[in-house]
Order: sequence, then structure tokens, then C-alpha cells
Amino acid sequence: MPSMHTRDSKNGDISKPEIRTGAFTLAQTGRVMTLSTFDGGTLWSAPVYYMFSSGAFYFFSNKEARHIKDVQQTAGACAAAVFYDDNRVENIKGLQMQGNIVKVDRKVEFSLKALEYAKKFQIECDRSRIAEFFSKTYNASLYKFVPESVFYMDNSIRFGFRQSVSL
Repeated sequence: MPSMHTRDSKNGDISKPEIRTGAFTLAQTGRVMTLSTFDGGTLWSAPVYYMFSSGAFYFFSNKEARHIKDVQQTAGACAAAVFYDDNRVENIKGLQMQGNIVKVDRKVEFSLKALEYAKKFQIECDRSRIAEFFSKTYNASLYKFVPESVFYMDNSIRFGFRQSVSL
């Protein structure tokens, strides 16, 4: 994920549209998100494959998974991170987020987002029976992480660069 930033001649910073574009591109192209949850006594982190769409991060998970059980105790509250991995520290980029996990129950939303997810991850399935496919094949339900606050970090701008963005 190479960086091509245009510096603002006045203060040497990157423009806000470029920062938002960098964050949005990372959300769109990433595949794995780490969810961090709390059950009232213990912290937990879990990686999930996700698909970013309509401002939310969609993922499938078993309802008995620890991260799902944890958020049931905290009204969905969760932290999440997506990052671009590189062997050079100056190329690290990431999203640090706080928000809520919500189960996707609406049939139209479920069908549309499950199909997008299957396409992104090249999962072969009968489109007309997508809910049944994920339920039976993976014992999974569809959830979405809805961010309330998002920070974009990008060491290619400058080491430790971090700024609030909206996706």
C-alpha cells in the first residue's frame, strides 16, 4: 500500500481529504480486524475476517464465540483495529476504533451484505440460500461493528501520525 501524499505548503501536513481517503482505502482493502472486548473482568482480543460497507465492518461469527458473548454483557461496546502490515516501520498504517457490535437480523441487509462478503472472500454458495449456507457451513451469524470514533494512523506521513477521521 504505497503512499503518495501531497503536503499542504502552509503547514507541511496532509490535507483532510487525503487522510480520509487513506483511512477509507485501508477499511475497504483490509481483510482482518481485531476486536477487543471486555466481559466485566477479563479483556479479550479476536481476529475476524471483515468486509467494510456502508460505514460498518461486517463479519460472521459463532454466537458462542467469546467476543460475541462479551459484547452481550456490555451493550455491544467494543474496540477494533485494522492495520496494514509491512516489514518497514515507516509503512505501517492502521485504524483504531471504538464502537458497537450489532447482530444483523434484517433480511434485506443480511442478504445484501452476506453476498458482498461471499464475493470479497470468494466463497462459493447458493445465492438464494445464503443465510442457511453460513449458518450450516460455519455455524455463524452476521454481525457488524459500527464505529463511533475512528483514528487513522499512518507512519508514512510522519512517525506516530494519528488523526480522527470519519468513514
